[in-house]
Amino acid sequence: MSLVAAAILPSGAGATLPPGLPIPSENYAALHPWGSSGVVDIRHMALGNACVGDDRDTWHANPASLASLPGYAVEGHYTLSPFESLPDVSRYFVGLGGTIGPNQRFKIVGTVAKAKGTMRVGATPLNLDASEDDVSIEYGWRVNSRLAVGVGTAYLSTQSKFSAGGLGTVTELSSRPKVPGGRIGVTYKLSANSSVGMTYDNYMERVVQRASALGLPDNANLFHSTAIRVGLALWENNNTTLLIDREDIAIVGAGTKTSRRGTMIGFERRLGVAALRLGAYEGKLTGGVGVKTQGWDVGYAFSGKNTLDMPGMGGTTTHAFQVRRSL
Repeated sequence: MSLVAAAILPSGAGATLPPGLPIPSENYAALHPWGSSGVVDIRHMALGNACVGDDRDTWHANPASLASLPGYAVEGHYTLSPFESLPDVSRYFVGLGGTIGPNQRFKIVGTVAKAKGTMRVGATPLNLDASEDDVSIEYGWRVNSRLAVGVGTAYLSTQSKFSAGGLGTVTELSSRPKVPGGRIGVTYKLSANSSVGMTYDNYMERVVQRASALGLPDNANLFHSTAIRVGLALWENNNTTLLIDREDIAIVGAGTKTSRRGTMIGFERRLGVAALRLGAYEGKLTGGVGVKTQGWDVGYAFSGKNTLDMPGMGGTTTHAFQVRRSL
């Protein structure tokens, strides 16, 4: 999320900010290029974020999966991400999915993320007050019994304010989309026990940095994010599922390029109405539990140390809670 962008401070009077820094978009490489609205649900977070090949599931990062949604559903979840060098980040997520005719589905999602407290850049303590507001909409269409396609777009609005004792606000960051962007996806059922999927993200944001308290001019940069993810889903029956994903992300802007590649794997075993989930995201452990009964789906997930966190910021274990209701 852009809201946990690093603040780069000048070293003395008359100093200027390096033209390639800060890079607020860098943390999208740990999530998805178009922000919190594009993240997976709690079930797949527990499964190492592996999801895009899961043709049978209806609510995750591949918009094509919506084609399997049987009717209307609402979902809410809360995620808490503690850091060693940053304030805790809290995210609140609310979504609605529904039908458009026999073979078409939609999903609307709103996400609010907030962080407020003290952070440290070198030996300098800073106060951070940041927020990110996302709204996204997705559409899925089942072309035939094997093939489904989908598309999604999102609007991000981020604000980050950094202040220091005796100086007041020293740096402010804000970002908005430069042009409409988002995600396209596809799932294809290989057999009665397997399916594959793919998503492609393309997003461009304009990030503005203000350091008026230091007498510096505004600094604006464009950051272009792209991501490709492919996934495979295998299941023995309705009780056992294995998911494997591979993701490749690139972020270019202000004369810099950040790339990230990751492998995700997850295993789920259902025991009646309950489910046990384990996974790994880039080698870091994830896991969780879920209960699904009478139209209710309640779950908990955690991600291991440094998983889904901004590089170098010392993220600890993230906890997430979900409630979904089929209507």
